Amino acid sequence: MTTVVKAGTPAALLGLVPAMLGYQPESSVVYVAMNGTRSVGAMRFDIPAPGDEKPFAATSIGLLCRIEQIDRMIVITYANDRQARVHAAIQEHARNAGLGIVDSLFVTDAVFGLHTDPVSTVQPISSIELNPNLPVVTARNTVPALPAPVQDVDVHTELQLSPTTSLVRFIDSIASDGVPDDLSADDVSRFLRIAVHPLLREAMLHTLIGGPELGNLTFQAQSDLRNGGVYPEGLSEVLKGKAPRPEHQRFENVLELARIAAASSSDEYRQGALSVCAWISWATGYSTRALGYIAMGAVNDLSTTVEQLVHRSVLPDWMFESNQTEEG
Repeated sequence: MTTVVKAGTPAALLGLVPAMLGYQPESSVVYVAMNGTRSVGAMRFDIPAPGDEKPFAATSIGLLCRIEQIDRMIVITYANDRQARVHAAIQEHARNAGLGIVDSLFVTDAVFGLHTDPVSTVQPISSIELNPNLPVVTARNTVPALPAPVQDVDVHTELQLSPTTSLVRFIDSIASDGVPDDLSADDVSRFLRIAVHPLLREAMLHTLIGGPELGNLTFQAQSDLRNGGVYPEGLSEVLKGKAPRPEHQRFENVLELARIAAASSSDEYRQGALSVCAWISWATGYSTRALGYIAMGAVNDLSTTVEQLVHRSVLPDWMFESNQTEEG
């Protein structure tokens, strides 16, 4: 069921933004995409460097226009300086794109107000109104500390997985039901052995996105390729976000296991788990966190792909369907 929360003032709107994003924005530009009077999504970007305001506005507005149903927007800049130049560039490109700006707000460490009237609308930051129906969000846009490791994980034991059965069933179970309370060292080892192997990792992530059907289809395509066939172009684009919207909870469940696995391993096995963390972060709209996982030591083909996607400001197609939150 959709929860409708009304925000009739700038103070009330700013109180909603952390709940929409999942963290407190800092040094950021936040767009709230609107259809009429309803929000259909939100996007966050790092505030541009001096001199980059116009290229930033062109790129970010272009991404915003891909959100389904958008016809107007709210702009919020979080910074202590340069906000006027950023606002002017955004206003110009929004006008060229045919997007109306409902409100344009600025937030500093001490005050907030409207760009259109920065003198009489200014209020202390303490005036921001938190909605009692929403959880209080204090997290920052950084990678949370990894959980406690699982003891006695041995990645050097033989991996007992039949590709078309055990792997798909194992990953789909985690994605569907979550990490079990009695997660075993063998299960963590199994995940690590999958995450470090490029083909198994691809099948795992395809299972996460499209369930057992897509996972098994991927294994069959890999087998056909080894036997001289052609890998379907559509399958090769799935990990770049060219797929229907997956269930968000599936991402959260597998991310939890990947974080546990990363905490419980070292060397290339830790790299494999961290690269899965990075990809899931990107796939759910948290590009900055994706780079954070890569910085923790994810160095492989998947992390390279994620890094390239982030630096090219590419987001998954499913993030532009309405009622999504993106972070660039």
